[in-house]
Amino acid sequence: MNLWIFFISPYSVTHFLVKQETEKKIKVKCIKLDDFIKENNINPYDIKLIKIDVEGAENLVLKGLEKSFNVLKCKFIIEIWEDNLENKSFIKEFLKKFNYKLEKIHGDYYLAYYENSSNK
Repeated sequence: MNLWIFFISPYSVTHFLVKQETEKKIKVKCIKLDDFIKENNINPYDIKLIKIDVEGAENLVLKGLEKSFNVLKCKFIIEIWEDNLENKSFIKEFLKKFNYKLEKIHGDYYLAYYENSSNK
């Protein structure tokens, strides 16, 4: 289990896990999804949907799930800020490695699905 600093913005929709200078911040416990799946004896085949909305730290969530991607075939709904081109590019390339396709569905929300899946 890791501790991360959660930076609290004066605006409720702009809190960050990534480094931002704000007056308020709290420490939060985090666990990689790979570890969570293993520790809770979850079969990755049973996972149907993962929603990721983590204020700019989407790449960290995906990296923490990398071991499970070999068997994971679920859909993802991911909020990706259009302005964060580096993060968006990483997410797109990361998912592509595992045969996932990324499509914009609404606003900053994207749907990622396994490209060879029969249940798109």
